[in-house]
Amino acid sequence: MSIQSNCPHHAFSTIPVKRLVLNGSNIRQIHDDAFDGQDTLGFLILAKDRLTDIPTEALKRLPHLRTLSLSGNFIMKIANESLAEIVSLKSLTLSENRISHIEKNAFPENLDTLILYENLITTMNGSVNDLSNLEHLSVGNNRLTSVKNELNGLTKLRFLSLAGNNIFDIDDSFDDLINLNYLNLAYNSLENVDDGLYSLKKLKTLNLSYNYITDIDEDLFKNVNEIQNLDLSGNYLNDACKTLRPLKDMQQLILSNTNLQTIDYECFKGMKNLEVLDLSQNELTSIDAVTDHMFPKLSYLLLQNNRLHLFRHGLKNLRNLEVLDISYNDIVTLKGYHFMHNTHLKKFMIEGNPWECSDHLISLLEILEMWTTELVGAPPCYLSREIF
Repeated sequence: MSIQSNCPHHAFSTIPVKRLVLNGSNIRQIHDDAFDGQDTLGFLILAKDRLTDIPTEALKRLPHLRTLSLSGNFIMKIANESLAEIVSLKSLTLSENRISHIEKNAFPENLDTLILYENLITTMNGSVNDLSNLEHLSVGNNRLTSVKNELNGLTKLRFLSLAGNNIFDIDDSFDDLINLNYLNLAYNSLENVDDGLYSLKKLKTLNLSYNYITDIDEDLFKNVNEIQNLDLSGNYLNDACKTLRPLKDMQQLILSNTNLQTIDYECFKGMKNLEVLDLSQNELTSIDAVTDHMFPKLSYLLLQNNRLHLFRHGLKNLRNLEVLDISYNDIVTLKGYHFMHNTHLKKFMIEGNPWECSDHLISLLEILEMWTTELVGAPPCYLSREIF
């Protein structure tokens, strides 16, 4: 919908609606009484327009507004009480603006969802403290360096994304987040996380990828031990296995590009629910610590860009494997018995290895294709073989 740059007096007074979407409408200004008469409007999107200020007066006249999105505008500031009087509001999205300043009492106290990603925010300025109903908070891709004393009283918070900031310290930052399930701290400047995470006993998903972490206290996951999805990729870890052993409920584990050269035999033992394991972009020469244990639910195994040269024991313990990536290793051949139990394999990536086209390899690849496995990067000698 493309309309004039101003939303004039009583613009929608004769069109009673419950949902109103004005995406990309070139709106620069909304008159105070533009929404007069919209007593039933509960869902309003004013996204990808040209607003520079929050139309506070117009929004205050929507008594049943529950969901508001002002994403993709040019808003630079959330002033004191600019939204606080919209007491019915539950979900607020202000992503992809130019917000650099938030005043303390900017938000309504009944909010349960607040999305502020991709702005220019350097501090939350206490603006979300004691929003006791807040369950979902996303402040990713901003300029935060700390959130200490910024999340007080958020006892109902379940989802928190702080990815893509410059946070270097989380000590004592999350003490009140007793119900947090999801925490994303990827792409920050963290070197140590131990003291900041101990209170998060209900955490299920933790993303610490691409920070500067080298060591994690081995007692951390004895205390925070319900984690099911963990991403540590892009950190130069000294001993990941020592830290991981208490995590028996793991479903997805990402250890890509973490300086792994060897894997302790006990590293993944007992992770019976593991479904996805990413060990790519390391220096591994053996994966016995994976193949020697039973992983009945493992469906994705990513091993690309290592230094593997063989599967010593085959993959008989990984019978539900669906996707396997061994591309860009040092493997020269494979044999049929390596895969005889992997009849569920749907995709097999093998490019970038120095293959010797033995009869064993050709036979295995033919069997896999008979199983309708998609082969990615099969060697030229296999693709050009004579078929009788």
